[in-house]
Amino acid sequence: MDSSKPDTALGTSYNGEVSPTVSSLFNFDIPNTDAGKTCSLVFLFPEQSTLQTSSFTRSGSGDVGFASLMGPADLGTSYNNAPKVAKDLGMQNLAPGFSYTITSFPCPAGQRVAYKMSGSGDTCLSYFQDYNPCP
Repeated sequence: MDSSKPDTALGTSYNGEVSPTVSSLFNFDIPNTDAGKTCSLVFLFPEQSTLQTSSFTRSGSGDVGFASLMGPADLGTSYNNAPKVAKDLGMQNLAPGFSYTITSFPCPAGQRVAYKMSGSGDTCLSYFQDYNPCP
């Protein structure tokens, strides 16, 4: 979603993006079989040279904020109608070559959960994610 185009729904994409005005929203469907388990939200950020077909560009400080949302996003979600933040999960300084555990929580089995990833300050990150495994 883009705060500079607050009523425009950007839809689904294989590309994640954060910048001073753009945030990415992610939905995750938690299977019923995960009842009683612990779920973790993890951001894997490999070095570009280790990727097969995925790619990214990054500039700025690398500071990115994460938040859990009160409901899932859909194809009509825009900045103005996005689900409200349920919990601020803090900032991470993302750098290639590392993985980041953003939060862990009891798995909400059988539910759809949503998270927001937002750039902070001068951070711009755009990445293409596909089916190839992360190195």
